[in-house]
Amino acid sequence: LRNFYSALMPHADRLDALFQEKNEAEYRVLVHGMKSAAATVGIIPLAGLAKVLEYAARDGEWETVSRLHEVFLREWRSYQEKLQAIPGVAEEPDESAALDFDPEAVKALLSRVAKAMDDFDTDGADDAVKELGRFRLPSALAESFEKLRAAVLDVDADSAIRITDEMLKGIC
Repeated sequence: LRNFYSALMPHADRLDALFQEKNEAEYRVLVHGMKSAAATVGIIPLAGLAKVLEYAARDGEWETVSRLHEVFLREWRSYQEKLQAIPGVAEEPDESAALDFDPEAVKALLSRVAKAMDDFDTDGADDAVKELGRFRLPSALAESFEKLRAAVLDVDADSAIRITDEMLKGIC
């Protein structure tokens, strides 16, 4: 739930940018991931609205997408406030529990994420991402890690594998 919460605004901003660009293909892919993420945490009405947008984008019904886009984003963003009421969701991770950067351990965890996503083992990927999140990553990797976390949350195997490859190259 904390991962879903942390991805709320970046996903909303990215979806809005894709809408403004009229990038129908990437819009459909992202809204599909948002649908999956909402369903995974049990926000079924939000997932249902995302599904309508996904299918409209898939079917080339951009007029439907145009009518529902702002409604969806308003509802999606409303969960930032709604989820703050749940203890621990909006809190930053305890930095005292953070581990110093260990290149070999991080490489091993990145490889676990890639393999798990390739095998459609979402639980294994989630666990490896949680472990990765305990490390103090160099700034060059920290931004990529947030993208990786979002890709795993969205069950976007292609993006997750691409990001892990990029991160591994950045460590070597």
